[in-house]
Amino acid sequence: MKIVLVKGISQYGSMRNYIDQWEHYCRKMGHVTYVYDAMTDRLLEHLESVFVEMQPDLVLSCNAIYAESIEGILPEGCRYCTVLYDNPVVHLERLSCLGDRSIVFSCDRFYAEFIQEHYPEIHKVGFLPLSGNCTKHQVPYRQRGISLLFTGTYFDLNQHYAAIKQLPETMQIMAENVMDIMLQEPDMLLWQALDQTLSDNDVDMQPNVRMQILSILRCVDIFVRAYVRDQVMLHIVDAGIPVHIYGNGWERFRCSQPKNLILHQGDGEVSLQALANTKISLNVMPWFRGGIQERNVAAMLSGAVSLTDSSRYIEQHFTDDVDIKLYSLKQLDQIPLLIQALLENDDTAAEIAMRGQQKALAGHTWEHRVADMLQQITEEP
Repeated sequence: MKIVLVKGISQYGSMRNYIDQWEHYCRKMGHVTYVYDAMTDRLLEHLESVFVEMQPDLVLSCNAIYAESIEGILPEGCRYCTVLYDNPVVHLERLSCLGDRSIVFSCDRFYAEFIQEHYPEIHKVGFLPLSGNCTKHQVPYRQRGISLLFTGTYFDLNQHYAAIKQLPETMQIMAENVMDIMLQEPDMLLWQALDQTLSDNDVDMQPNVRMQILSILRCVDIFVRAYVRDQVMLHIVDAGIPVHIYGNGWERFRCSQPKNLILHQGDGEVSLQALANTKISLNVMPWFRGGIQERNVAAMLSGAVSLTDSSRYIEQHFTDDVDIKLYSLKQLDQIPLLIQALLENDDTAAEIAMRGQQKALAGHTWEHRVADMLQQITEEP
């Protein structure tokens, strides 16, 4: 197959890295590839000229870049395939532009089901979990110098709550209700919480209006994720446990023991090197309830214990206390105890880390993901 891979913009360059991984393994599998960088060449006409010259069979992208016009310039017999790494309500407009020449994957099975239900005109919708990266040089577990590591951005709660307070009064009340439901029941997805709110208030809403409301309520999804991340971190640092952090914005984080927040500078490669010297890697799911987060897999591949809240996918593929360590968003006060127990028993923690690494290497690398993606693409819907 001849494949054009399109790179866009992403925080920390994560999705640009995904494209690099896909390209490497597509070539390894014998496909002809070309990487088009939309950051350096934004003109769609230039991409079209690549299509004319190469006549690709497939175009791969992340987060539906060029979705608004891509189908109109695809060569005959070529399909556009994109993988969404956000809640689909972020991409409703782009998704509405795609049709029978497009394939859409989501990193969360429940997100994929939502897309399939609401966009039947798309040729195929599938589920493709995230993977992660690691460095080759890894410190033996018992010799690792970082006890607890978190990689990710700090989201300012006041800023994101302000977005909710700026909504019209009726919409603000609805947003507050949806937010409360999601915080009380962490397995609840945005549209499920909205549907419960509508049902509780005996409101009947047309499907197109519901989709418009979901688009507006993106601010709730962002706030809930920010709030939970904030609460997890507060419970840990205020319990006296130091956390090493790679990520933007954490200088604004407020807690009673800021000395336990150890901030580092560096890009994704630097944080991967730190991960290879880490015993426990902390993760807070970005409300993936049917998928896995990149940090989980990167931690396991790096030989660290992946400490995380759970999901249906994680429960199906991993086992708590065997190859992963799980905490509950309903029992945040237990997280410091879980961390302390791991740090006090290197033998137990090292076993979990080792089995997690074996499990990740056996079935959760980018090579596995690319093979799965290409197989689903070639299968009939």
